[in-house]
This record gives sequence, C-alpha cells and structure tokens, in this order.
Amino acid sequence: MLKIRSHIKWFLLAMPIAGLLALVFHNRVLAAYGALNGVRSISSQELMKLSKNPNLLLADVRQKKEFAVSHLKGAEENINWELVSKNRPVVLYCTIGYRSIKWGVALKQRGFHHLYSLNGGILRWKNEGHVVINQKNQPTDSVHVYSPLFGFLLRKGQSVR
Repeated sequence: MLKIRSHIKWFLLAMPIAGLLALVFHNRVLAAYGALNGVRSISSQELMKLSKNPNLLLADVRQKKEFAVSHLKGAEENINWELVSKNRPVVLYCTIGYRSIKWGVALKQRGFHHLYSLNGGILRWKNEGHVVINQKNQPTDSVHVYSPLFGFLLRKGQSVR
C-alpha cells in the first residue's frame, strides 16, 4: 500500500510538469506533424501576406459557438469542402492549432494541395494584438478558449467558455 501511494505521489508531481512541457513544445510538434503530412504551419505575418490573395480561403474549423464569440475577419465556417477547388489556397485555424492541423491532414488526404495552418491559432493571433470580430462583425476582446486548459494561454483579451 505504501509503495502505491509513493507511485501516485510521483505521478501527481509529474503530470503538471509533463503538461507544461507539452504546452511549451506543442506548436513545434504540431508544425512538424503538419509539415510531414503536407500542411505548412504559418505565422500571423505570413497569413497577412497570404490574405492579399483574393482566392484565399480562410477556414475556421472550430465549433459554431466558438466562431460566434470571435473569429478572424474574413473567416468562413461550416464549409462544404466538396465545392472548394483542390487547388485553392486554404488557411485553417482553430484555438491553438491542433484541430486545424488535423483538418489539414484530412484535406490533404482528400487531394487538396495548398494547405496552411495558423501557428498557435486564434489565441496566438489575439495575443499578438491582432483584431478578432464577433458574430455582429464588431471587434471584440472575447475569445472562446475551447477548454479551461487553454484559458491561461490568452494573455490579451477575455477568455470565454
């Protein structure tokens, strides 16, 4: 019994450390995974350059309630991918980048060619001082953080769950 308690104690101490390390390295790991599967991770500056292309599709892959709280200007949600040209450049984003990489990999497997994921998602975008808008197309400080685990990552703005 004493040995079990000791293992539990070490496990409980190790979990926060493992979680912190995962958060520190998650962007690099996601970017590497995406790159290996044909999805390039891009910075907010690269997105702003790409946004000059009128053919660019900026795709918010979060849930409807997340999009309603805040999204990037010009972003589309609930896209019918059957109607999108596989040669059209597509930038995907979500809260931190995990879902956008997953979507990108799935779209690559369906034959899409020019896929990008916004590194750090909407949280990094907002933390860098860029504007997000609400469902009324008005600038907002609120950002849906998906999970309480990600709320502390938002340094500029107000987290909403």
